[in-house]
Amino acid sequence: MAQDTASNSLGNVIDRFYKALSESDSAKRATILGEIMAPGADITSVIHNNGYASATKGSVTQFMSNTRNFYRDFRVSYAEIEREAEYYLDLASVHGICTQNLNELATQKHYSQDLWMQLDCAFVGIEWKIVSATWTNQFGQYSIDNALLQDTLWHMEK
Repeated sequence: MAQDTASNSLGNVIDRFYKALSESDSAKRATILGEIMAPGADITSVIHNNGYASATKGSVTQFMSNTRNFYRDFRVSYAEIEREAEYYLDLASVHGICTQNLNELATQKHYSQDLWMQLDCAFVGIEWKIVSATWTNQFGQYSIDNALLQDTLWHMEK
């Protein structure tokens, strides 16, 4: 069964994930993600725009490639608002809400949005690893503020 150590607690791994996403240097971002993501881990981004959702899924290497221009054009930071973790033996599911802050380098414009994070983790060998990371942005009138409270789930039906 998983043994949490101070240097590799599940919380530390999640904190390092946000640090990686906030890192402007691509080599440092890749190094951190390589240390905390399990081999074969995937990253999925679900973006709501104009009433429709689109998903982009790939490996850590694909994420690094797909976001190269994004990180070139924006200074990015993530601030976690709240977190909930559910454990069973060596598996953990971490739900979080964070704010993504973007500063466009060319115009100095600032953008901000709240995101729902879903991080599935496993205790592999002697350490926690993220096996899957998925996030989506807050959309329309559906507030993300109370998303971690029980019975606040919603689904848009057409």
